[in-house]
Amino acid sequence: MSSIAPSFHSLLPVSFRSMSLERILYIEDEDDIRMVVSMILKTHGITVNGHACSQQAIDSAAQSVPDLILLDISMPHKDGFQTLAELRQLPGYRNVPAVFMTAQLEPNAETLAPYQPVAVIMKPFEPSGLKEELESILNTMNINNPGT
Repeated sequence: MSSIAPSFHSLLPVSFRSMSLERILYIEDEDDIRMVVSMILKTHGITVNGHACSQQAIDSAAQSVPDLILLDISMPHKDGFQTLAELRQLPGYRNVPAVFMTAQLEPNAETLAPYQPVAVIMKPFEPSGLKEELESILNTMNINNPGT
């Protein structure tokens, strides 16, 4: 079962671009989780640019700007916070919505505020419902930020 922290939607800058879910940059160090999530999303026609480590994702990020960044918080070398901060510095990435995933205690709003995620999905989660959950997050963003 997953948990979305809806209070974090209020941290969104108004300038987030239009919300579609065609391309996802996905960073997860656990191979089995990355494989299952990527497979589920791909079966729904979503292009998933999946990476096992932060540096791989950062190095390949210039190839295309995704509609969503989905990333684990706890990873070796660079955690999800550091990774997202670096991605935000790349051209086109400043306003890409980001969703953190974590098996640890849900981070508090103060910890998350500098990174402006749109949601946090708690692990374990139901992989078969992930696409719908991500769409729900994006729909909530559209409601909270009309005209973006």
